[in-house]
Amino acid sequence: MQTKPIEPQVHDEAAHLIAWHDGDATAAIRTLLKDCRHLHEQLRLAAVAMGCGYTRGWMPTAEPKHLDVEAASTGCKET
Repeated sequence: MQTKPIEPQVHDEAAHLIAWHDGDATAAIRTLLKDCRHLHEQLRLAAVAMGCGYTRGWMPTAEPKHLDVEAASTGCKET
């Protein structure tokens, strides 16, 4: 008997998301935007709740570094 190696399943997250929304790409994008807004709010709450020294100066940012203007004004160093 010859064994066949198990191949990893290819998982297309975008296709899965659109399928979850019955093929409606607009609804899928709306869901992603809603999730992003929720996660940004959670990140803002976490940033307020923890002090600068708690993480040795690192503070979470809601935007990628090249777009982050607020971090420069907080007094915390960026990593």
